[in-house]
Formats: sequence, structure tokens, C-alpha cells
Amino acid sequence: MQVALRRIGRPDSLIFEWIDNPAGTVTDIDNNVYHSIQIGSQIWVGWHIPTDEEWTILITFLGGDSVAGEKMKEAGLLHWLWPNKGNTNISGFTALPGGIRGEDFDYFPYYAFFWSSSQNNPYSAWFRYLNNYDGIVNRGFDSMRAGLSVRCLKDKPI
Repeated sequence: MQVALRRIGRPDSLIFEWIDNPAGTVTDIDNNVYHSIQIGSQIWVGWHIPTDEEWTILITFLGGDSVAGEKMKEAGLLHWLWPNKGNTNISGFTALPGGIRGEDFDYFPYYAFFWSSSQNNPYSAWFRYLNNYDGIVNRGFDSMRAGLSVRCLKDKPI
């Protein structure tokens, strides 16, 4: 379901309601147009889940698969299990070990998994993951029914 906001009342009203919107866009008070996405029962306006290509751009900018993880993970052992050493979080990304939800919450506090919006096939999508042993950012795919973390990117107006 795609939704959008519609102004209620006078043209200068700041009260809105959600309406069906097949285009999946929202126009703000300054006439900037943004995409909207639904994650579970929540509607996010002006943000999107990064594509696999956008993850690649970030990881390349941070030095590549073999070192980007140490620049993305929270430093220390507050949330990550030992050893998790050498991590600087210099990027400010602050990846935390959320694990994965299947039948249970698995791989916590060893792994951080993040969905991309890119499908591998009609039933699975690509994700990136980091672990507590090294600074590597790995790529994989899983059923879209699995529960992985998301990190959204702020959109520019269309």
C-alpha cells in the first residue's frame, strides 16, 4: 500500500491525513515532493531503504569491503561481544549488533544485518552484515520474511 498526506481544511492548514496514493509521493508545505515507503505499519516520508548499489557506494567510500566495517561499527564492547577491536566508527554510522529475527533472535551480539531494497529474486533481498571478529562488510541475501535491521537514507526532493 502506498499512501500520501492530504491537507485537511483550509489551504493554509497544517493538519493532514493519510490517503491512498498509487504514486507513493508526498508534497510538503513548500511544494517539495518526496517518496514515501511503508515499513511494517509505519509510513516513512522523505526517507528510503538503500539499494544494494547505494550500500556499495558507502562501502567503497569507506575503503572497500575489507576495512569499511571497522569504520562503521560502534567501538568497544558496550554492545558488541569480544573481540570487536580496531573499530573506530569514524564514519558516524554506529552499527550495533541487532542479530536477525527468524524463529528466534539469532546472532546477537555477534552480527549486525542491514537490508537493502534490492531484491535477489521475488522471495529474497540483498543485505549487508558486519561481525564482531573483523572489519569486513559482507553481502548476502535472505528471505524477505526474515527480520533484519534497516538504516534509511534521507531523500532529496524529487
